[in-house]
Amino acid sequence: MARVALATGDSRPGGAITREAEAALRGSAPWFMLLPLYLLSDPGRAGAAVPTKAIALVREKASIHIRELHDKFAFVHTLVPLAAAVALKGD
Repeated sequence: MARVALATGDSRPGGAITREAEAALRGSAPWFMLLPLYLLSDPGRAGAAVPTKAIALVREKASIHIRELHDKFAFVHTLVPLAAAVALKGD
């Protein structure tokens, strides 16, 4: 539901649904946490107020789960919102 809301430009409910999913999935296997974290860290889709916030989310949360998984695809997938946030910062 969050992905559809965010894809149609409705970032407020999409962000709320994504945060609700993150809370519900907390404590589950790391793989399940990656999608809500990906959506929350994408400054273009999730409506992250500041690219710095998106960068911090990837650094602090998503990277932990990726390390637990030892998953190269998850690592590369996480670079997409990270690159978008860095570009928005002008770096």
